[in-house]
Amino acid sequence: MRKYWGWLLAGLMTWAGPVRGDTVAFLGDSISTGGAAHETLRFDLDVLSEIFAGKVDLSPGPEYYQILKETWEPIEKPALPPRRLEFSPREFSNPFSWVTDSAMFTLGRRYLDTEEYSWGYLLGRKRKVSPHEIFIAARDGERSEHATRQVDRLLDATDSKAPRHVFMFFTGNDLCAPQAEFATEAADYAKHQEAALRYFIRNAQPDHSATHIWLLDPLGILQTVSSPDILARPVKAYGQDLTCRDLQSGRFQSPTGEILKEGMSDKFIFGLMFGQGPRGYCPSLFSVHEEGGTEVQLRLSGMLAAYRQELEKLAKKLADVHPSFKIHHLRETSDLIFIGEDISNDCFHLSLKGHLKLAKMVDEAMRKAMP
Repeated sequence: MRKYWGWLLAGLMTWAGPVRGDTVAFLGDSISTGGAAHETLRFDLDVLSEIFAGKVDLSPGPEYYQILKETWEPIEKPALPPRRLEFSPREFSNPFSWVTDSAMFTLGRRYLDTEEYSWGYLLGRKRKVSPHEIFIAARDGERSEHATRQVDRLLDATDSKAPRHVFMFFTGNDLCAPQAEFATEAADYAKHQEAALRYFIRNAQPDHSATHIWLLDPLGILQTVSSPDILARPVKAYGQDLTCRDLQSGRFQSPTGEILKEGMSDKFIFGLMFGQGPRGYCPSLFSVHEEGGTEVQLRLSGMLAAYRQELEKLAKKLADVHPSFKIHHLRETSDLIFIGEDISNDCFHLSLKGHLKLAKMVDEAMRKAMP
């Protein structure tokens, strides 16, 4: 319901408001959707059941507006949502995958994502961009290989008009795999993004002002499994008082076994999806807590460094590809240091404070690049 009224208000503002200003677009993964950022979300099947039943609202609460007023930028109540972009017809391959992918997108958008918490939304509002002109083509669980299809979503939404700023930020899922050996290779990580950028530049229609394309270095995701402050962060999960170390390493009593015995129900489904904690959606990262974890950590660290080196090469390679598109490489994101309060209750994604820290850093880097 909050999404419906938000869109209605956004539409009225666009109709009656000032001349259309800058537009910004975000390509990438769940870091740009506000995935799992809301403070109510946690690994608790009763809580998830209430959320999915519509009994718990994931709209920004009073603390959200107070934090933004004190540390960022005052915002209207209720905060108007950005535009989440639908699948493009070009993504259709067969009916089954279309239905399942659409269902997972709807699941994330309605019940797991709070876009108003995302760093991109916060950045856009700080820069006075209308919520209706903030486009999120990013999708939970997607990797660099999905970048070109995300461009399709953006071009469909803008009638092929180039936004003023486009951010490409694939920072976690390319490292997430059943085992570290199956993570995206650095050359492929860059190749996928290069193909998407060339596709965008070839098909987007710039206006009289340049479009700025920002390639962001992946965050230091290994902090989540190595920072003492993050690992000691207290969380509630499955009715237990745990730390992030406990949750990440599986040192908790999972209710999944008992729930599965009860037969088909909403909790049965949630048990299958969320009963393993964060290990269920990024096994390669959280295997750092298992035997041989040091070797895994070194391997993932090397891959992150290689990703960043490839992005630097890519920015230079595309620097003069078209006069209407300016390529920027933001290295600063790789230097961000997070603490416990910057991480959400799932001990993997960013909290509102983590998103604010990221948004502030990107805002400052942009001002240096475009004084």
